[in-house]
Amino acid sequence: MHTSIIKGIRLMIAKYIVITFLVILSTMIFVVVVLVFGARNHLNEPVVIAFASVLVVSAVTILKKRLLVVVERIFYKRGVDYQIALKQLSQIISQELEIDQLLNKIKNEIERTLEFKNVLFFLKEKQSFVRIGRRSGRALEIKESSLLVQEAQKRKAVLIVDDLEREEKARRKKGEHEPIFKELQSRNISVVIPIFLQSEISALLLLGKRAYEEAIGPHERNLFEILSTQLGTAIEKARLYNEVKQFNTLLQQKIREATGALRKTNKDLTERNKYLTILHTIGASMTARLNFTEVGQFIVNSIARDLGYAGAALIIKDESGKNLIVSAFSETEHTEKILALLPKKPSEYMVPIETKNHLSRVVRNRETVIENDLSLFLHPPLSVQLAQDIQRNAGIKTVIGVPIKAELGTAGCFLFFLKKDVARMSRAEFGLIDSLSSEFGIVYHNLSLYRLLVKANAQLDTANAHLTELDETKSEFLSIAAHQLRTPLSGIKGYLSMMLEGDFDAITDEQRNVVIDVLSNTNRLTRLVNIFLDISRVEANRLKLEKELFDLKKLLEIIQKELAFNASDKKIALKFCYPEAPVMVYADKDKLHDAIVNVVDNSIRYTDEGSVDVSVFEDDQTVQVRVTDTGIGIAESELANLFVKFVRGREVQRLNTAGAGLGLYIAKKIMEGHGGDIIVQSGGVGKGTEFRLTLLKKEFSP
Repeated sequence: MHTSIIKGIRLMIAKYIVITFLVILSTMIFVVVVLVFGARNHLNEPVVIAFASVLVVSAVTILKKRLLVVVERIFYKRGVDYQIALKQLSQIISQELEIDQLLNKIKNEIERTLEFKNVLFFLKEKQSFVRIGRRSGRALEIKESSLLVQEAQKRKAVLIVDDLEREEKARRKKGEHEPIFKELQSRNISVVIPIFLQSEISALLLLGKRAYEEAIGPHERNLFEILSTQLGTAIEKARLYNEVKQFNTLLQQKIREATGALRKTNKDLTERNKYLTILHTIGASMTARLNFTEVGQFIVNSIARDLGYAGAALIIKDESGKNLIVSAFSETEHTEKILALLPKKPSEYMVPIETKNHLSRVVRNRETVIENDLSLFLHPPLSVQLAQDIQRNAGIKTVIGVPIKAELGTAGCFLFFLKKDVARMSRAEFGLIDSLSSEFGIVYHNLSLYRLLVKANAQLDTANAHLTELDETKSEFLSIAAHQLRTPLSGIKGYLSMMLEGDFDAITDEQRNVVIDVLSNTNRLTRLVNIFLDISRVEANRLKLEKELFDLKKLLEIIQKELAFNASDKKIALKFCYPEAPVMVYADKDKLHDAIVNVVDNSIRYTDEGSVDVSVFEDDQTVQVRVTDTGIGIAESELANLFVKFVRGREVQRLNTAGAGLGLYIAKKIMEGHGGDIIVQSGGVGKGTEFRLTLLKKEFSP
């Protein structure tokens, strides 16, 4: 039997004994008082009885209260070990994480060990404290604004009703705690334990009357204070645990949902990857093939094989664009059944594009058509019965017609024969079919352009062969003409030079000026002939360099004399500056002569005033000839193309329209043939130009 029940039975028996003793005692006192007091004072009997009754009741009441307290102490007080009680409560607090179980176990332990009845917990939720009960659930609230809560918050200590009563009696101004008394009495509460968390009340623990009447002692007060502190932390921990538990539950649910979604996504991705792989393989094959028939046959075979279709067909327009023909038909066991039923080969059928069936509709309207009846696509030219027989024998359940959209219109369509209902097709599969048709449309357009390109290339090859023949004839003509012109020109130059030097009869100044002008033009014509000859050799890869070791200074002296007439005719200074010591180079003297003359003559021609300076610089490895003029200059945008054949600057064309744009081109080719280079610099239009011809001193082998 439970210890509290045994104690209760013993207490009840003890109380009955005390009450019986008090009844006997009160009767005896009453009789004695009536007899003694009545005999001595000679009072009326009713007065004596009344006086005796008041005296007996007062004495017995006081005595009863004292005796009952003594009895309760005997049966209860001596049986409570507060150290053990606190240890039990602390153990519950440290071990229990579920808030409902925590509070219920605390409640049961207080009722069991401390003998309090009606133990209630109220947890703070928003603006009120809600009662937590094991069976009653959540009911009964205490507002945060109530006097009880405000008093507990103000005192920050355990509230004991007996203490409040004594304080109320000691106050001059009565009634301050009366509302609190009424609230506690309505709940039959004797102790209020506020549970604090960070100086704020987070819960209330209310203790009802005890099984025995006795004032709360210091041991119990200490226990309540410690319990208040521990419960605050424990409740917050339990709340956090509950939040974590709820979050964990929610998280697990989300994980389950996400896992399900992920599985579905993985399945979709696997399927999509499969289709993308198929599309990539087919796409790579399409771009690698240039034969239209091979591309079409590869596609329909791949679709039938990789997607498990009964078959596929490629339908395209003929050259007239008015009929549809079969370009490719898949090669599977199902299509063999189809071919066996056809009276002739698929490629021999021709369907006018205006035919009223789904096949023509797909091409005309550029729309995808899905049906479960093959005859809607193939009748005519096939009969309805034959189309239905083919569908049944080949196991075809769905037919899909997809247009092939090319840049210039619809090129044709694909027919896909499926062994399953359309409802079992995924979006990825539809996407594959659509993407395949679109990609083939691009390939179809590219192959059409390729066929045109092949045809155009054949025509260009013919024209190029003819142009090559003409170019060779031109080069041969230039070479012959240049050779034929050089001999008479050399003779003319010789006789003119002799006339100027006085080898013949003396000539007048007027005649001298004419001879000088003729000699200048003869020199220019000679240079032009040399340029044509060099051009023909360069283009025929026959520019041969006859190299020898010679003094560059001597070559420059010849050039100076040769171009002196041109410079004096334009009234500009032609200056040559070079070292006193010989400047030895290993080069083709004639070709180097032509290159330098072309550059210096070019500077003279496009300099109206000032000078043209030719200077020589050398180091251990190279020799550089610099030609600097004060002429018209060159725009920065034209510098890059200055050495291109037939290219002349805008300012040059404006001043001199007679040039051919070949001199600088030949000069650069000659310098590159020697392993050197020629570069140009200019500050811009009107700021002059500088050419730098660089030549290696040692022998160069290209």
